[in-house]
Amino acid sequence: MSSSLYEQFKRHLHEDRFFNTAKTLVVAVSTGVDSMVLLELLQRLPYHPRIVVAHVNHELRQQSWEEEKYLQRYCQHRDLELHVIHWRKDEHPTSGIEAAGRQVRYHFFRQLKDEVGAEVVMTAHHGDDLAETMLMKLVRGGQLGQLVGIEADRPFYGATLIRPLLPFVKSQLYDYARQHHVKWYEDVTNRDLGIERNRFRHQILPSLVKENPAVKRHLYEYHHDLADLLAFRNQQADIILGRISTGASLRVNDFQQLTPPARHQVLTRWLNRQGLVDFNREQLRQLEQLLMNKHRPQAELALTNGLLFKKSYRYAHLVMAKANQRSQACRAVVKLGHWLAVNDHYQVAVLPITALTSDKANAVGVIWLPPRKLPLTWRTWRSGDQLRLKGGGHQSVERVMINNKVPQAQRRSQLVLVDADDEVLWVVGYKTTWRKRPARLPADWQAVQLVEQRQKTEGSH
Repeated sequence: MSSSLYEQFKRHLHEDRFFNTAKTLVVAVSTGVDSMVLLELLQRLPYHPRIVVAHVNHELRQQSWEEEKYLQRYCQHRDLELHVIHWRKDEHPTSGIEAAGRQVRYHFFRQLKDEVGAEVVMTAHHGDDLAETMLMKLVRGGQLGQLVGIEADRPFYGATLIRPLLPFVKSQLYDYARQHHVKWYEDVTNRDLGIERNRFRHQILPSLVKENPAVKRHLYEYHHDLADLLAFRNQQADIILGRISTGASLRVNDFQQLTPPARHQVLTRWLNRQGLVDFNREQLRQLEQLLMNKHRPQAELALTNGLLFKKSYRYAHLVMAKANQRSQACRAVVKLGHWLAVNDHYQVAVLPITALTSDKANAVGVIWLPPRKLPLTWRTWRSGDQLRLKGGGHQSVERVMINNKVPQAQRRSQLVLVDADDEVLWVVGYKTTWRKRPARLPADWQAVQLVEQRQKTEGSH
């Protein structure tokens, strides 16, 4: 099978339409067998993409410097562009080093893809990684969608993050490397059984392989089937939500008419569309009970990320809890076209430039953004936040609130919209930033509308 790995890889790229032109790729390379094989395979492609190699020296062991020097020689010999950063040992946390290391790597990849103008970021996750992740998710518990494990591709700050080796198991990569004389380094920390993933890699998954040698292939097939099923579920839930929601609010009476399975799936999808993914089955059950309880026309339930679920007669929505009720500040990535309830009667959204259709919604302003300024984020304001003014000056968010006579009790929970550089674009409800429209709008820039919608209070006419 190893002799045909390149043909399988090339066919996989074509069938999944990851890319088929000479795009610029940022390729994460650790010098392990998986990333070194990926780098070799990419160089054999007939359409010759521009390959930019990204390497992080984690300074976890002495071998890290040897690996870095080897990769420098490798890229120089093959005329490949190489970018290296060091994660210094004195920056390592005392716990959670795996998660912290991942944050460092992906922050680096994001910066590098902007610097070189890459449309694709590529990592060498393979079938064994997928199987381990699915089993770990299964043991931990959580939402069904988490069992998909590792996504083959997903949006990544204006680019696409791709994992083209998921169909291949690690033994295939070793076979290819030996046959084609690809040098690689083994990370000795991968043998540390104090790390959860290593226990799944060296103990649990091998035991399952003994029971059935095809278990990794079956897990890959389940991954695909589940991803398709969830995509279909989301499509159907979105259709239903279009009928039973108004902006970011659910219409309670319409929700109560759904069948029990539909209620569960639609409620899950509605929460996800509000940017909430960190909830468990018990919270979902409590929310559904509140919505179905006709004897409690008004009810509240505290959720994660400083959000509060509120049922108020005919409508239910999520709002930000008051500052003195929150355990942490609100922060949520903006999803274009999705409404966020600021309070019981006021909603805001960021819409594509052509999407303003409701005559009840008011466009507050239009902003033109380059890809590096995305994604946008909703968050509570912080001391030092400023708005850009016409003419080059700035005004503090605090001054905006003072000028608009915002009560002191409400100021701590004031919502702002910020870009990827954390620059304030909108003091929600009061004032927007000033940004000049480019004379020549680049093709990859995006124009968006800042929109607000005020709902009538219960009993008003």
